Amino acid sequence: MQDTSGARERYDLAKSLAAEPSEASARRLIDMLSDDGSFELEDGVFLFDVPNTVLTVKSAACESLTKMADAMWHVLVEALSGAMQETRDALVSALGRMAADPRSRMPEAAHDAIVEAAQASTQARHCLEAAVWERDFARRVRDNELTEPSAFWRARLVHPNWSAREAARQALADLEKRKQKASDVEPPGATAETRNREEQIRLRDACALSTPELLARIYADPLDRYARVAFEQQLENRGDPRARAIQLMARTNEGKTLGCKERTELAALIERHWREWVGPAAKLVVPRSKPTFSPVFADGFLSEAKLRIESEADLELARDPVFATLKWLICDKADVVLRSTMKLLRTLSGSLRSFAGVCELPYELEATLAFVNASDWAPELDARIGASRAPVFRNLRTLHAKLPSAKALGWIVESWIPTRVESIYVDGTPVPLQPLMRVFRANHQLKLIRSSVDGAPGMTCARRYNERDPVLEVSLDYSDQEQAFAALDAIDGSNWILHIEYPIRSQDGGEKDRRQTLAQQRFSSFARVDVSDPIEYEDDHGM
Repeated sequence: MQDTSGARERYDLAKSLAAEPSEASARRLIDMLSDDGSFELEDGVFLFDVPNTVLTVKSAACESLTKMADAMWHVLVEALSGAMQETRDALVSALGRMAADPRSRMPEAAHDAIVEAAQASTQARHCLEAAVWERDFARRVRDNELTEPSAFWRARLVHPNWSAREAARQALADLEKRKQKASDVEPPGATAETRNREEQIRLRDACALSTPELLARIYADPLDRYARVAFEQQLENRGDPRARAIQLMARTNEGKTLGCKERTELAALIERHWREWVGPAAKLVVPRSKPTFSPVFADGFLSEAKLRIESEADLELARDPVFATLKWLICDKADVVLRSTMKLLRTLSGSLRSFAGVCELPYELEATLAFVNASDWAPELDARIGASRAPVFRNLRTLHAKLPSAKALGWIVESWIPTRVESIYVDGTPVPLQPLMRVFRANHQLKLIRSSVDGAPGMTCARRYNERDPVLEVSLDYSDQEQAFAALDAIDGSNWILHIEYPIRSQDGGEKDRRQTLAQQRFSSFARVDVSDPIEYEDDHGM
């Protein structure tokens, strides 16, 4: 019999949260649900994962969190204590009995959703998380007098494959952004005249600052539009060419197309003045290749740059606040450059050691894409990344990793990465596919894992909206067929669909049927085997 004290603690915490919602209690519950494995029935198998039915649960969860928590508690105690068989039919039967009992009557929508979840026989925690977070966010939405759907459900609608924890985390981030922008939101009953007067006051206060003060304010908060407008006005008043560059960049941001003459003018302005605009830290910027050697600027500030840090003096320059406006940083010592003020950063590229250092930073940023060259891999880096909480990458969605050898795969599959990202691309060397398949199946927010190496089998783990089981896609375009098939022979394909794409279109239906028959016979461990002629593969998950 398994110890159910942890489950009981979760249940009590969920009920207290329902009675008096609080962000602290909700965060604690999510951490408990994620870190404690007492809900686990067997390796990788949990109860109640409802990524496709969570919207059905929504209305029921809002109506009665307590009833859902009670019902789930009874089912979990029975399942965990061994009082009922750990099978789908027994679980569905137990839910049916509970639904028939007036004392624990659940809304019909909730019952149907949980039954469907039970038939899937996966993670238990998501259903309870959804109910808890929706209750808390619904209250917060009402308190903020917002009429749109709660941040949590918007996140689930936009990203249906996210776990409840990821959706909740994104919702919290959205709410925090809303708080930061509260001063710019029109208060109830405010007139356009009042709003314009407030904006004029803020702009006037910004214009009263000196140029160094404005730059310091922009670097402290790159989203401060009043400081940016005041800075541009000061530049224009003294005829600074940077003002003209900002005007041209602003036109491209508005969706307008620059003419050939204007594009040439902007490129010449940046090429001539970018070192002056960056200041002493320009020494660290690696010139780009032709046709232009200058880094990328946006709205008059550094936006994309590759930095080279080689000495102690370079380390001091790397701390220059001028890099606060970067959206894409390429650097093998990025952990030295990053600051909590880099609110625009979305992409980070560098070495594995740099990635490990960034994972250990204590603050959160908005980076969604990372490129990692793991040629400097060492076992200690696996341990550092695995032990980190990586708040900087709290919003990471896509990882591109270039590995020197198969043994360098551990920092990906044995860390927080598979639980957080949506897409993983592995390049550089052939890697064993079974670990990738295991983490893909266990983490439902993952949409894609692609392993692609020239001359080796190109294989992709993917989810299709119309398929319940994950799909292993094998493209024979750039790999030897026998080499690819030999790799598949060693794979346990239970509960997987195998899709093989041939590089040459079959001449007739008979040839395609022969391919299908041979594949089914050879790879019988898979739930289903499909073969196809070449198709265009649409990749919406990477760059």
